[in-house]
Amino acid sequence: MSGRSFVQLAFLALLLVGCSHASVTCLVKNAATNEPVVGALCTLRSRTESVLYGSATTDAIGNATIAVDLLSQDYLLRVTAPNYYVADDIFVGSAGSSVQRSVPLSPFLNITGIRAVLRWGQYPTDLDSHVFINDTTWSCQEVYYSSKVCTNQGVPQPSISLDVDDTTSFGPETVTFSALPPGRYPYWIYIYSSGVFNGSEATVEIYTGATGAGAFRLFNVPADSDINNKWWHVFDVVVTAEAQCTSVSIETFNVVVNDSVIETAPTGSYFIARTCRTESSICNTRVTGAWKTCGTFGDPHIVTWDRVGITCRAVGTSLLVDNEWFSLGMTNVQVDSVSGATATTSIQLIYKQCNALSLTITPGNFPSPTNAIDAGLHAIRKVGNNLYMDAINTRLQVRDVGDYLVFGLSTPWWNGTGICNGCPGDELNTTDYSGILGRKRAVNAYTLPQAQTACAGVSGFFYDACVFDLLTTGNDTFVQQASVATTTYAEVQVPFLPTNSPKAPPAPQAAPQQGGVSVPTNSGKGDGTFQDRFDGHNSMSDFFLETGMLQPHNSVRGIE
Repeated sequence: MSGRSFVQLAFLALLLVGCSHASVTCLVKNAATNEPVVGALCTLRSRTESVLYGSATTDAIGNATIAVDLLSQDYLLRVTAPNYYVADDIFVGSAGSSVQRSVPLSPFLNITGIRAVLRWGQYPTDLDSHVFINDTTWSCQEVYYSSKVCTNQGVPQPSISLDVDDTTSFGPETVTFSALPPGRYPYWIYIYSSGVFNGSEATVEIYTGATGAGAFRLFNVPADSDINNKWWHVFDVVVTAEAQCTSVSIETFNVVVNDSVIETAPTGSYFIARTCRTESSICNTRVTGAWKTCGTFGDPHIVTWDRVGITCRAVGTSLLVDNEWFSLGMTNVQVDSVSGATATTSIQLIYKQCNALSLTITPGNFPSPTNAIDAGLHAIRKVGNNLYMDAINTRLQVRDVGDYLVFGLSTPWWNGTGICNGCPGDELNTTDYSGILGRKRAVNAYTLPQAQTACAGVSGFFYDACVFDLLTTGNDTFVQQASVATTTYAEVQVPFLPTNSPKAPPAPQAAPQQGGVSVPTNSGKGDGTFQDRFDGHNSMSDFFLETGMLQPHNSVRGIE
């Protein structure tokens, strides 16, 4: 071998060593079938989500590898895929090491469906799920490894099924509840192999079809070292019937005991959904009240119910609004591989009562709702970019901007959970320019003067958000997003009259109050559209400033 060849090989070896990385391997399976999920996006961030380390898409066997030099700190691995709930996996990294993380994804459920996903560590090797029925009209009285499916009479047919039974550590082990009749259905976990719950790292995630987001609730097993305590009572699904309505809720227990016959008091209760027959009084009554308005655009930026502008970190499906009547979720994808910025590509509406339906809106596809034949007052109608839910005095507007969506919602049903109340986790400061410029930014990101000039056509929080997006991504679509969001936020607040229905005549609505700003009803000048309110103002910004709906961008932040 020549000296030159030896030097070249040595240099190549040094390059290979210098380029080597540890990695995080993301193993993704369908929680209901245990089959690999192809095309799922695995994103690795710090636990606070403030730092993006990388992302990768799963291959034909459900694996994705992210090259990263791990530190001794907490990490968040978030997994998303179309038609699945978002899944989060938090783990502690070890400096210089590689890790494999198995993450089950739960497919979307119907509106009254519930799914429990059990996961645990290496020991005990075998944990078993048990659901007790105690109703002789069912085909069996217990769902577990020897009796994996129990059914009852009805349309659709009620069922409880053990979809996946894992016997070799880690899980997942999955149980799905579908179309349950009135009754109580306790869900327990049993240690089939030797071992104790303490140190097992056992968790149970609950997913529901009534919310278009990730896990509805997460339970961690209580620390217990008693070798005799092999039963963990996690929750009961409780279904009640009253006045032609069926309500579904979860009562939580989260207690470890030595026998499944031991009864303890529930520690909490969570409402999931109520479905009513259309002849019920609930389905024949219009519900009105003072509106509040929420909207999202950009990275995403949210105008909350309290009219405060915030910027949240959001990857995958996030719950915007959830109440007894409807749930609204959004799906966000990464705009680029550097900045960590995301934008909304899907809005999902789930209407829960009297006219149960699910509607997904994507860029270029705003389908008309498929109402139940006897929906009556609760028929949902689409007019242009708007969905009108007449019976509950609610208006949703969704607009396409490039490959992404902007939405606004006005409703009296704002007293539920969701991002419209505020960021569930880390919130970004859109006006900390030194902090923004110090972050990882796309190669085509704007300079501060360039961004300020490009965003001069909008004001208040919309201006701050626009500058923020251009500084991080350089994607000029976000200029149009901020402009369209300004219009949408105003238009969606204009009152509307419900259409005629076979069950009740339309009735004018009282003018709702918007944080001290009176929104007029149709004065006869026009058709009650946004243009009627906007006439007489020189610009959109003038309109907002005069009505007090927004502050100028050099004043106190927020929507006051």
